[in-house]
Amino acid sequence: MSFHKHIASLLGGKLIAFNVKLSKALGDDIPGALFLGQLLYWWDKGNHQDKIWKTDNDFYEECGLTPKQCKRIRKKLIELGLIEVKKEGIPAKNYYYLKIEAISNLVCNGLTREDKRDSLVNTEGTDRTSPKGLTITKHTQKNTTKNNNIMSEPIKSGSDKSYEERVNDFFNRVKDEPFYKDWLEAFPDVCNDRELFKAKAWLLANKRKAKKDFKRFLYNWLSKAQDKFDRIRIAGRISGGAKEKIGGISREEIIEFRNKMKEIARKKRMEQEGGEYVAG
Repeated sequence: MSFHKHIASLLGGKLIAFNVKLSKALGDDIPGALFLGQLLYWWDKGNHQDKIWKTDNDFYEECGLTPKQCKRIRKKLIELGLIEVKKEGIPAKNYYYLKIEAISNLVCNGLTREDKRDSLVNTEGTDRTSPKGLTITKHTQKNTTKNNNIMSEPIKSGSDKSYEERVNDFFNRVKDEPFYKDWLEAFPDVCNDRELFKAKAWLLANKRKAKKDFKRFLYNWLSKAQDKFDRIRIAGRISGGAKEKIGGISREEIIEFRNKMKEIARKKRMEQEGGEYVAG
């Protein structure tokens, strides 16, 4: 037995993933980051788009937070406008309503502050070599402008904005864009706050794979998510290869309808962008 497996067997449970950036965004609050991280984890796993329920004992069992710590953290997150807590059910339980947009803004602002601190450390004329031998280049106006051009999005947003700020701006206004209504029709099961949050989180976590076109990236993300949702739904209703009907509609009819909706959304998107629509 390896040392890793031996330690895991002694612990008798899964290790909790800790996100240091979330802690920094909360003012270097490690317990707060654990608490909010658990809420986000179970929110992503849950069936409700906007709420989950958990007890103080759950937090103690999952990440060792005491009821006193939970009370302090709840108060802080409520004051920051990140969550709402309501007593529901019999017996009453704490239901946490996550303010996903506010949480996203908090994380983006934290990343922006971190980038600014890094730029202050690596000022012009302080080139140095890291322990691994990687040279840290100068931050000049030339390469800053170049990077901003590479990461530009279809809707112009000032070249002086950081990547995180531009991602944040795009997702803050995406629901108000004309094309979003078409997406609601084309992707009815996944065009929601949960998938928007996951797509935004991916962009922020994969800055090195930064996308030039946020709109196209999100369209492809929702398209794949809807396809996955349809496959899971159909697989759950079809067994042994026999064709069954879902709500009076066959599998083939569902696929045909989904393809038509995608074609409609694609046509409208091309018309809005001034391109020539080609069926297929």
